[in-house]
Amino acid sequence: MSKGPSLHHSYDAALRSLEDAHLRNQPRAWPHLLVHLKMLTLALKYRVWSEALGQVPRIILAVPGSLLGKAPKGNIGSTKMGIFEERDELG
Repeated sequence: MSKGPSLHHSYDAALRSLEDAHLRNQPRAWPHLLVHLKMLTLALKYRVWSEALGQVPRIILAVPGSLLGKAPKGNIGSTKMGIFEERDELG
């Protein structure tokens, strides 16, 4: 029995949960950073190298972005969106 589809589903579900957490925690520096660290950990666990690499600059910018109020509004925090891309709440 193949574990591929099941593992992929687990990754997608976990990433969606972290994206939701990112939207809630983005304004607060420490929780914002923790979400990005969890995204990096998840990506490394599932060997999603593009996501892992994309989290590096996000980790560096998470705290200053939150503290300065410059974090892009509505950004889900994963590489599905550009690092500075904004999205309205309905988008």
